[in-house]
Order: sequence, then structure tokens, then C-alpha cells
Amino acid sequence: SGTGAEMAEVLAPGLSRQMQEQFPVRWHELGIAVALLLVLEGIFPFLNPPGLRRALLALSELNDQQMRFAGLSSMLIGLVLLYIINS
Repeated sequence: SGTGAEMAEVLAPGLSRQMQEQFPVRWHELGIAVALLLVLEGIFPFLNPPGLRRALLALSELNDQQMRFAGLSSMLIGLVLLYIINS
């Protein structure tokens, strides 16, 4: 297991040492975030598989512009929530 700086060098070799020190990768928090994402994404298919199938079918009917708008909206809501939580 390597240090955060060693990991950053492997993942982003062009990043300067100063950038790596200014913006250290917080692997523990990132791992928690990914684990929580997987738990949350697993709730709907676990509790209601037919409902998930219907939702995915409805999503497959959206055109590219509608899908991009839904993705953008989701990202913006997430960013606003992160800002509020961290304020």
C-alpha cells in the first residue's frame, strides 16, 4: 500500500508535487462515498425490481437531449447539496 502522493503519481503522473500537496487525495473519504453510492443505488432494485424495470424502460424512451438534461440536473442538485452540507 502506497502513500497518497505515490497513488496520485500513479493515477495522475503529470500532476506537479505542489498540486499533489495542495490537493491531497483523501482515499478513505472517497472509498466511503463510493460505498455509500453503491448502497443507495442497490436499494431500489432490491426493494422493487419490477418498478426498476419500468423506470429503466421509461428512461430508454428519452431522447439524448432529455437524458443530458436529466444528468445535468442530477449533477447540479448533487453539487448544491454538497455545498449546503459543507457550509
